[in-house]
Amino acid sequence: MKNMKWDDSCPIYQTLEIIGKKWSLFIIFLIWNNYTSYSSILKKISGLNSKILSERLKNLEDQGIVKRTIVSERPIKIEYSLTKKWEKIKEIFEQIKNISLEEWDIFEDTCWLFRD
Repeated sequence: MKNMKWDDSCPIYQTLEIIGKKWSLFIIFLIWNNYTSYSSILKKISGLNSKILSERLKNLEDQGIVKRTIVSERPIKIEYSLTKKWEKIKEIFEQIKNISLEEWDIFEDTCWLFRD
C-alpha cells in the first residue's frame, strides 16, 4: 500500500482538523455533560489555559458544533451548548466511550471525564 497524503478537501481530514485539535473533544464532552460556562470548563481541564480554551471554543463555534449564548449582560454571563450538528458526532463519541470502558478496562470512577 502506498503512503497516502491527506488532501485538505477530504471530509475526514476536515473533520479531524476540527475535533482532533488538542482539548477539543474534552471541551465538547464537558459541554455535553452540562459544564456550560467558560470558567467551569477551564477549571475541569488541568493544563488547559484560557487562551487555548478561547481559541477552541471559537473554532467549535465557527464550525457549528458549539453555540455561544449571552445569558446576562451585567455581569456578563455566557453559556455554551452543543448544536444539532453535534448529534451526528455524539454517536461516535458514545462509541469511543463504550470501547474505552469495555475493551481497555477503564472504569468510569477512575476517569476524571466521568466524575463531577
